Amino acid sequence: MLSVEVTDINRNRLKIGAPISIVMDKEEDVPADSVVIKLARVNMPELTFVEVYRRGELIFSGEIDEQTEVFGKNSYTELMARNSAAKLIDNEAYPMSFVNPSAQDIFDFYARPFGFNELIGENKAFDGKFTVNKGISCYTAIRRFAMEMYGAFPKCDGDKLYIEGFKSDEMIKLGSPDVHVTDMRVVNLRCNRVSRVYLKHKEGEGYSSFLSDVNAEKDGIKKVRYINLASNGSTLKDADVIFDEAKKKSFYADVVCRGFYGDALGKTACLDTLETKYYVCAVRYVADKSGELTKLRILKKEG
Repeated sequence: MLSVEVTDINRNRLKIGAPISIVMDKEEDVPADSVVIKLARVNMPELTFVEVYRRGELIFSGEIDEQTEVFGKNSYTELMARNSAAKLIDNEAYPMSFVNPSAQDIFDFYARPFGFNELIGENKAFDGKFTVNKGISCYTAIRRFAMEMYGAFPKCDGDKLYIEGFKSDEMIKLGSPDVHVTDMRVVNLRCNRVSRVYLKHKEGEGYSSFLSDVNAEKDGIKKVRYINLASNGSTLKDADVIFDEAKKKSFYADVVCRGFYGDALGKTACLDTLETKYYVCAVRYVADKSGELTKLRILKKEG
């Protein structure tokens, strides 16, 4: 069902066959997808690249970060790899200032040189000067642009950069006959909710006004934050970000499904026992001799 192909330092491709086990992780706010693979082989050459196939379909490809050989009664090689986002994480961004750059400009400057060929998402333009300081990675530069323009974490898949993160119109119906749920854990975190954000409009004055989350106050939440609009470049948009992040972090559910759902990141999730709309923000796929399981973390969907 699963098969692994690797490339060695001399650019030779080797077909390994089925792994002993694989753990694959994807998260919306983690730059690189990752895998840990155990292979029932040792004394292999230095490996640089790995591809994982399931029933002939590519489910992961990326550069190998670590190669460990373990010798004993049951010898094996363990590979740790990250997908193409690793190239953006590991390379320092060229420091410079842009004037009114578009998403395409940022892509061409900080992603295309590292093998990316396609920008997915709306090509928004930044209003004003966008400065990339020395010492940050290419991914950090792209992420800062994406957060300011789209309020999203960019994601990578092969040679494609999704500037707004993974978004999908597809729905995964958890608990349906096609998606067998073996375990579910629902967590409500009242401690992360925020009821009010107080605002300072002028230096020398106090925090004279506030914005509130009516639902949080109705639920008895009393937690405040402060924003100084006068001196540090903050805007009313920052208050919206505080409320949105508080809501996002106040609930999650972990749903374990039998089988492969490693492509579920960003999909809408429907579950009969939960009324609100949700989406998949993280995926962990595990396969070994006992079978396949996928753990999905779901969050409430905005709107």
